[in-house]
Amino acid sequence: MTMRRLLDGLSLAACLTLLWGCATIVPTPPSKAVPDPPLGRFISTPAGWIDVSERALSPDVEYWLLADDNSASLLLKEIQASMSTGTIPETEPILTLAHLSLRLKIAELGAGIRITQVPAVPDSSPRFAMYSYAENGLLRRVVVFRKRSRLYELELAQESEAGTFSRHLPAQLAFAMSVLTQ
Repeated sequence: MTMRRLLDGLSLAACLTLLWGCATIVPTPPSKAVPDPPLGRFISTPAGWIDVSERALSPDVEYWLLADDNSASLLLKEIQASMSTGTIPETEPILTLAHLSLRLKIAELGAGIRITQVPAVPDSSPRFAMYSYAENGLLRRVVVFRKRSRLYELELAQESEAGTFSRHLPAQLAFAMSVLTQ
């Protein structure tokens, strides 16, 4: 009889343990915001430029345009927050974000970079911030802007010393505007 009572006690304890385990409330993780979709492929390409995005080797490149005379290229990339930078608040001023972009460039390119224009917001378009630098004697101008919750940089790169860099500046801003209005 003691054996029967012992088995009944163990069965009761097992059932209570099972019920207690099933009745435990498991907290659900907070829902995450749905991220904005990446840019579509229907942004207009400026006249005199060719879309060569399919040939881009980096998955970070959203668009890669090449001037039809191969004198310059436009590279559109999303600026991703890394472990070192943390998250990028949506309320952060665009000028501060351009400084962040420049710091990331300096970290990426090292001592071979020479800053030719510090980040600034042009009077004509407060939605952008721009800076310029030279790398190995070739000029680069970066336009930083935000579209919805994503942060982008559009880099105009001089591909040869013979190319006239300044003639491509309007195409860079026109493409940035087409990205924003897409």
